[in-house]
Amino acid sequence: MKNYVMNIRDNKIYLGLLIAGSLLAVLMLAPLLSSGFVSDDSFMSYTKGTFLYYNQNLGDSIYSSIKGWLLNIGRFDPLSIALMNTLFTIIGQNAFIYKLTILIFIIINILSFGYFIKLMTASRSMSLLAILMAPLFFQIRIYHDPIVSFHLLMQVVFLFTILSMISLISYLRNGGNKYLISSLLLYLLSLLSYELTYPFFILYFIIIYINSGNKGLNYSLRLSAPFLFLSLLCISIPFIARIYFGIPLVGAEAYNATSGDSFKLTYVPNLNPMVYIITLAKQTTAAFPLSYSMVHKIDLKVLFSGISPFIAGLYFLFYLIISNAVVNELFMLRKSYFNIKLFSIFGLFLLILPGALVALSPKYQHELSWGTGYLPVYISYFGLMIITLCAIYKIYNKLYINKRYISFLTLVFALIFSLTGSITYASNVSALNELNDAQLYPRIIIEDGLEDGLFKFVPDDAVLLTDPSHEWDQPGFYLMNSGVRLGYVGNPLWEGYLSDKLPKAAFNGYFNNRLGYNFSNTDNIFYLRYFSVSKREGYAVLGKVRELLASTKTLDRVTISNIYIYIHHDPCQKQSLSVKYFHANVQRQQGRLINLGETNASLVSSGEDWELYSIDGDDLLIDAESLHIDEITQS
Repeated sequence: MKNYVMNIRDNKIYLGLLIAGSLLAVLMLAPLLSSGFVSDDSFMSYTKGTFLYYNQNLGDSIYSSIKGWLLNIGRFDPLSIALMNTLFTIIGQNAFIYKLTILIFIIINILSFGYFIKLMTASRSMSLLAILMAPLFFQIRIYHDPIVSFHLLMQVVFLFTILSMISLISYLRNGGNKYLISSLLLYLLSLLSYELTYPFFILYFIIIYINSGNKGLNYSLRLSAPFLFLSLLCISIPFIARIYFGIPLVGAEAYNATSGDSFKLTYVPNLNPMVYIITLAKQTTAAFPLSYSMVHKIDLKVLFSGISPFIAGLYFLFYLIISNAVVNELFMLRKSYFNIKLFSIFGLFLLILPGALVALSPKYQHELSWGTGYLPVYISYFGLMIITLCAIYKIYNKLYINKRYISFLTLVFALIFSLTGSITYASNVSALNELNDAQLYPRIIIEDGLEDGLFKFVPDDAVLLTDPSHEWDQPGFYLMNSGVRLGYVGNPLWEGYLSDKLPKAAFNGYFNNRLGYNFSNTDNIFYLRYFSVSKREGYAVLGKVRELLASTKTLDRVTISNIYIYIHHDPCQKQSLSVKYFHANVQRQQGRLINLGETNASLVSSGEDWELYSIDGDDLLIDAESLHIDEITQS
């Protein structure tokens, strides 16, 4: 009866610590929920609009994308494409729901990893330590980040991988072909999701060897053979496609981001050994905690602002509690639960293997810097966690007979966890704020403007030139948000400003390697610029283009008429706006400053926190390059 009561108490303590560790992870990642769509997600988020614009459906899009990637690039990751298209078809432009989904999957990853640690170490306290530790490794970067963006890809790949390994352990310990089949199927799903898992059969061999008892090396090789076969099978598909369609297998050395072939060069391996080793080192070391914040220095004042001190206190407290549980298990059983050496080797391979193929890419050989890793760094985090867990356990196991040393080391480790948690949180918030300034707030402004009627002056089939340009500046985005089916959106991020959509009759010659155009009123060429001051504070300028001097990448001179200016501001303050502009045919020094609301700047429509003005420019051409919002002042 006494043992039964103690078991209930221990289970309650374990469950309580499990929940507390999970909530701390949620707290560490909560700033993610206030971020917007970044990188590839920026244009995938208007998938519904793209389907509508091109009269596609989900199945057509998935099929054409898989076919295009295989035939033109030589890549085969069909589940990633299916996941990306399906996810954004369901979620659409709801950034909060999308980020909440990412957060949920990360927590599932952490809990699954904790269970994996429990199976491999036979220690509940070690699994709790793994869950507590995980958020310390999750660094948000201003780059292609696996947490902020990329359609749950890394979270799903890791989930397939860890569940596959858990199923394999169940087979090794309990028998039952269903576990082995489940493990193989889950591994196949990960292989079809992302090529980085091709060398992961090595991880399965190590797990089999660790859990094979006295069955020897031959048994481990035989049982890991199906995993090797699946890897080779999946590798063969892009390999054969590259040979058949004439895509180079190797040979790319130089990467130029401005080159027309830059995208294809991304996936043509460069086998230069020195470049490969340096790139792999950059990719691998990016998994180390604080690696990004040490290179991209943050203001230490943020460590004492917001909830960073609270985070530090929680980590200090939780580490003391959980490490006490680890030490208690050591003192009670006085033995190592698991083969620390072999499990550390497993962790080392899990740390390095995710970047093994990335380091072959000329693009990432060119782009990666110390502290900044590409997407697979997400899986490398967990490999380094295993190494760290083994190191902590080894130290405790070696010193368990001396409580004084253990107490001192526990305080040191608790302080390290505390400071790392605080710095990581502050660094992540800083990175997200910078990403929001560049990606979230401008998008909110133009989405609000489209909802409030900015494009009611733009007809279907019009050509839109956006300056500056963002990833979402595409016809599908504007159709989804305004209902206007544009003929073309010109911007340097996609196909460029100039296209055959511009009327040929308007072309009037070359000027300093630039193309000049004079458009009539019926040509319907529009210019759009929008800018955010802060969240939901900013402006958009829309005008009909009459004269244009441009290249594919630059707009050198744009003169516009029929100008519309949209203002979004704090609803608690009525704003006035000063607009500085110049007549196209006079010197810039003769520009004038006007206040919206004057006779020549009339109010078209308004709401609680926005106004839409027009400036009648039928007899006045304005130089769009110099037209800008001078200031927003409280009236």
